[in-house]
Amino acid sequence: MTAEKLEIVQKEYQVGRVAFEGGRYAQAVQSLETASGLVDRTSRLGGEVQMWLVTAYEASGDTERAIELCRKLTRHPRQETRQQAKRLLYILEA
Repeated sequence: MTAEKLEIVQKEYQVGRVAFEGGRYAQAVQSLETASGLVDRTSRLGGEVQMWLVTAYEASGDTERAIELCRKLTRHPRQETRQQAKRLLYILEA
């Protein structure tokens, strides 16, 4: 990934997190989707972005998309991401 692309990913990721924490879930989804589309989804950062996207989908009322993405993340290459996804999926499906 180029330095310029990484900078955009990090910016959108940060904007998405701040929007989520401020209760602006639609904006969070938009920024996190942008970051997710640019980052290597199998990387550590890619896993983090996608986990935040799952929570943003859920918070914005799109539980179906949250569960779908969370299921994919249970097969992520990083063990930490897989474990987080499994715990969150359990909650989402309850």
